[in-house]
Amino acid sequence: TGVAIRDLRKHYGDTRALDGLDLEAHPGQVLGIAGPNGAGKSTLIKILAGEERADDGDLTVDGVRWTPSLAASRVAVVHQEPQLFPNLSVAENMLVGREGTRFLRPRLGAAERTLMDSLGIGTLARRPLESVALASQQRTEIARALAREARVFLFDEPNSALTDDESDELFREMRSLADAGRIVLFVTHRLGEMVAHCDRVAV
Repeated sequence: TGVAIRDLRKHYGDTRALDGLDLEAHPGQVLGIAGPNGAGKSTLIKILAGEERADDGDLTVDGVRWTPSLAASRVAVVHQEPQLFPNLSVAENMLVGREGTRFLRPRLGAAERTLMDSLGIGTLARRPLESVALASQQRTEIARALAREARVFLFDEPNSALTDDESDELFREMRSLADAGRIVLFVTHRLGEMVAHCDRVAV
């Protein structure tokens, strides 16, 4: 089980962003992705998330061949700047994508409330997303992914704008995801953090 990548290739004109990448990421581990600028880290994240298509290579998640629909349902990206809706409340952001009709808004159920409480954002449910701290916005992104049972979590330079305390909390949440059997990839240029918080590092 896990993510298996074989001979993954992606070119942009004459630029080889990924040139035959082989990589495995396993449940229960935090895998650090290291490399200089231009090494293809962001391209890898975009392909896994379904934002880009590879030119060649094989990619499977838990033995199932990767497709855009699989990425949409099973892969979550936690960005440096959360990709959410600042004018909606924290709770509404968590439920985006599960609307029924234009007359029926989804409501928070007991499971969603418990999940938000576990991530420390339960008391912020009614607050506009734009009014809460960046760390809470990222937790909303994590909660939304957990609510749709994402299997793979991609953290792309997630703590660049966080305080040290907020970063420590984010790392604890990454570890909790891994301990719960999720697949966690962590891209950062801070090698000290990678050594401290990753079980394996791919360069």
